[in-house]
Amino acid sequence: MELTKPQFIDIDADAIISEMVADYEAATGKKLAPAQVERLLINAFAYREYILRTAINETALQNMVEFASFPALDYLGDLVGVKRLPASQSKTTIRFNLVDGHTGIVLPAGVRVQSVDGKAVFQTTESKVVITGTASVDVVCECTEAGVIGNGYAIGDISIMLDPQAYVSDCANTTVSSAGADDESDDALRERIKLAPASFSCAGPKGAYIYWAKSAHASIIDVAVTSPEPGDVYIYPLLEGGITPSIEIIDAVKAACNSEKRRPLSDTVYVESPTKIEYDIEVNLTLLNDAVEDSVISRVTANLEAYAAARKKKMGIDVVINQIINKSNIDGVYKATVVSPEADIEVDEDEFADCGTITVNVIGTSDE
Repeated sequence: MELTKPQFIDIDADAIISEMVADYEAATGKKLAPAQVERLLINAFAYREYILRTAINETALQNMVEFASFPALDYLGDLVGVKRLPASQSKTTIRFNLVDGHTGIVLPAGVRVQSVDGKAVFQTTESKVVITGTASVDVVCECTEAGVIGNGYAIGDISIMLDPQAYVSDCANTTVSSAGADDESDDALRERIKLAPASFSCAGPKGAYIYWAKSAHASIIDVAVTSPEPGDVYIYPLLEGGITPSIEIIDAVKAACNSEKRRPLSDTVYVESPTKIEYDIEVNLTLLNDAVEDSVISRVTANLEAYAAARKKKMGIDVVINQIINKSNIDGVYKATVVSPEADIEVDEDEFADCGTITVNVIGTSDE
């Protein structure tokens, strides 16, 4: 059963005013008219009491994990040993090409390379010794700014060398940049706090593996854990935006779940990328005669975008035609039919549904 948001103190403004007016009239024996000075003063006092009661109610909610926010949520996490994950830098591999005839160089750490759009700068994380005759060298580089700003640059889009080096002719990234994450969100931290009790033992329960996997990197928004064979544990981390986990993130999850103090001795842990189930949404609408077509299309599209986004953030959530119809049947729509997908899409727990395009067509009107 889903818990409702509790109210610790009545914050009904009209009730507060009515109580104060009744108290005044009882004490003075005088009936107050709405425009009397006393009534105006009572309105002002009632407003201040309303603000105070609201603050009391919100303060009480900050003591509950389900409704707390920063910084109260972080203090609640401390009670079970959970810390907010800090922002991390995006990483990529950049290939530096060398001119013919060089006699060997040392490519130092800290060499900066800028993206072609000028928004992100990456730098080498280690020095590399390049021997005579080597045509190129690959170096792992990370964004100088933490967060998602460095994510998603395609191969070749990070190629402007800000620190020219002797014998280096040009450079470009050979992998799509990824693994950058902002500070862990309140919702993500809240979920890990709830999972924390499962981690108090070794990572035998599914909840414990999920907790430690989510703790490996702030960009992980969901985790599936399966055990098709006794002793074999498969972990599938899902990243924000449905991005395939990089080697760095997979290694981080392996390290988090393979610690000698966290993994049962009999378990063998495997970390793999979840499977993406691609689909498109197309609906045909018959509108009521008085409906504004552009407005209806805009609202239906927004509903379907939210529906698709929810399935991209969590694994194992099916795509159901009746749910798509429900999201499309808003005011002004006489009938909605789904063209694509042609049938319900069942999504396994190690898979997630990724919607490509959303198309909303108006095929006619009706006066009924």
